[in-house]
Amino acid sequence: FGFTHSKEFKEKLEQIGFNYIENSLTNYPTTFFSLSTTLNGSLVNENLEFSEKQINKTMYNSRLHELLIKNDYKIFWYSTNWLGSKCNKNLFKCMNTSFYVGEFLKNYLLLININHSWIDKISFKFLKKRKKMHLDKITRDLDTILKEKKPRYVYGYLNTPHSPYTVDPKCIYVHEKGLKENITFTKKQYFEQVLCLKNQIEKFTLKIEEKNRRPFIIIIQSDTGWSFDPNLIDEGRPQPQ
Repeated sequence: FGFTHSKEFKEKLEQIGFNYIENSLTNYPTTFFSLSTTLNGSLVNENLEFSEKQINKTMYNSRLHELLIKNDYKIFWYSTNWLGSKCNKNLFKCMNTSFYVGEFLKNYLLLININHSWIDKISFKFLKKRKKMHLDKITRDLDTILKEKKPRYVYGYLNTPHSPYTVDPKCIYVHEKGLKENITFTKKQYFEQVLCLKNQIEKFTLKIEEKNRRPFIIIIQSDTGWSFDPNLIDEGRPQPQ
């Protein structure tokens, strides 16, 4: 799709020790189906009907998580505004959870015509409180996570690169720069978030190598793909695949 930094991204991953898997495809273009198959190691019968709530249970109670819990792992779970990433506090150590980041508050504010992003803008303007985004949230918490004496597993659902446009190539939250909330999500901005992710992966890997004294594995996997409609290339609007 004309992403000029794709070779640089691949080389950077390889330089910091990642095996880059060529032509690795997801099974479904729907997030909760894709995550469920990944965590359970099996495909979903598409002829059956499922509610999103049922599929979420297959993530929480997946074969992978069942195996980890059986082997006395402490599971640190990161949620986003997406309901499918909600943490089960009975099974996991819930990270990044508060009423403020939840889907309920976001939708309630929309009902009374208040945009959620204005809270972040005001917080930065008056409190100078910089918001951590995506993988940087986990990097921030590594000191706490690594203090855990049990074997540890961290599940982080990272909503990037993805609309809406949230970070620039340097991973600065865009609302700190005064951008309007309803800007068009362009191809250029999609790729800027890819570059941010590259920088965040490098920062995360260097920190965990510096702080951790036990063997570790990092797996980064995309759950669904995007494509750009050739008829909209000039406009740069990504279309879901």
